[in-house]
Amino acid sequence: MFAALQMKVRAIPTGWEVTPPPHRFDITIEADLIEEVARMVGFNAIAEREGDAAHHFPDVPRARPPEAAVLEVMSARGYHEAITYAFVDPQLQQRLFPERPGLTLGNPISSDLSVMRVSLWPGLLRAAAENDRRQQERIRLFEHGVCFVVGVGAALEVDMLAGIACGERLPEQWGVPRHERARVDFFDVKADLESLLAATGAPDVFSFEAAQLSCLHPGRAARLLRQARPVGWLGELHPEIVRELDFTYPPFSSSSRFYDALRVDPAGYSEVSRFPMVRRDLAIVIDENVSLSALRERVTLSSSSLLRQCRVFDVYRGPGLETGTKSIALGLIFQDFSRTLTDEDVDQNVASIVAGLRVSLNAKIRE
Repeated sequence: MFAALQMKVRAIPTGWEVTPPPHRFDITIEADLIEEVARMVGFNAIAEREGDAAHHFPDVPRARPPEAAVLEVMSARGYHEAITYAFVDPQLQQRLFPERPGLTLGNPISSDLSVMRVSLWPGLLRAAAENDRRQQERIRLFEHGVCFVVGVGAALEVDMLAGIACGERLPEQWGVPRHERARVDFFDVKADLESLLAATGAPDVFSFEAAQLSCLHPGRAARLLRQARPVGWLGELHPEIVRELDFTYPPFSSSSRFYDALRVDPAGYSEVSRFPMVRRDLAIVIDENVSLSALRERVTLSSSSLLRQCRVFDVYRGPGLETGTKSIALGLIFQDFSRTLTDEDVDQNVASIVAGLRVSLNAKIRE
C-alpha cells in the first residue's frame, strides 16, 4: 500500500523504514503512516479494542500563546530563528549581566561554555557577531528558549523570547532608495515587538518606560510593562560591549518572558455604536523628555468615557519652537453609544484635556 502511494519501503529488523515522496510534506512521524493505513484500508475495517491504559489529555489554556503563531510573526518581520546552546561563555554573561549569578556546570564541554544562560542575549550576540564578521549587512535573529535563573536553593527555568537586529533597515533592492535603507534603530525593533504584542488581543495594556540596564546604552533602553508589571527589555547594546564584540554597527536587542508578555486575552463581545464619531485635532507643544505613553495617559485621565481613541499623526521639531520642545499633533475621536454628540459635549471634553495637559505636563496649544 505504501508503494502504491509512491513511498519507498525498506525492510529492517524491527519493521519497515518508509520514505515519503517529496510532495508529501505532511508525513513526518510514524503516526502519519498509521493514518495513511487507516485512510486507505478504511476505518470500518479496523477492529476496535480497549486501550491498554486510560488517556488523559491536559487542557490547553486559551491564554497560552501558540508558539507557531509567534514564530510566524517574527519570520514575517524578517527575522531568522536561531537555536543556541543553553550554556554560554561565563565572561560574556558576566559582562552583560554582572548582577545576575549563573549556574556553573560541574563538567562543561569547554571553558567558554561552562555556565547556564540567564538570558538569550549571549548566544544571539555571538551568532550575530559571527554573521557580522562574515560581511552580512542585515542581521535579524530571534530565539525562543529556556533560561536558568538562580533562586534561593534552586534554579528556575524561565521561558523567554528574544531578538537581535543590526545593520540596514531594509534589504538592498532597486525599488528602495539607499537613504531609506538606513541602519536599524530603536523604533524599528520596538515596532517588531509591538507587532507581537498586538497579537495578544490587548495591545492597550502594554507600555514602555525609560529604564537602565547595565548592558544597554544609557538613554536608549526601555522596559516593557504589561499592566504596570515588567515583562521585558528593549534597547541598544552598550557602546563598550559593541567595541569588545567588534560589531560594525551597534545591535538592538529585545527580550521578554514568553508567557507573561504574550499571554493571549480571548476576544469577547464589545458593542459597536450606531452613532457617528466626532474628531477634533490638537497640536500641543511639550518638553522633549515627555514620552508618548505619558501624554496618552494624561489625555485619557483628563477626558470622559466619550473619548474612544487618541491618535498621534504628526511630530514636529524645528523652527518656530523653543529648544528642547516638540510639537505633537493628536487626533481625538469621540463617540457615544446612546446618542449623537453635540458640539458642546465635544468642546467640554477638549477643554478638559487641554487644561489637564497644561497643569500636568506644562503643555501649550500650538495654533
